[in-house]
Amino acid sequence: MLEWIFVGLCYAFGLLFFQLLGGIGAAGRAIERWGRESSVRRLERSGMSPESFVHARLGGRHGG
Repeated sequence: MLEWIFVGLCYAFGLLFFQLLGGIGAAGRAIERWGRESSVRRLERSGMSPESFVHARLGGRHGG
């Protein structure tokens, strides 16, 4: 029984600590920023910019 209480307390501590770090929204923004920066880095290594990549993929047809 004490083991389950300990597990529950650890779970609650983890949730509270995660909330102190910024919560789900901050984690989502960090992952989004990481993905954007890594893809831009990959494009730049290949000699393209994000704009030139879109132009090459869409063939000049911008839908906006």
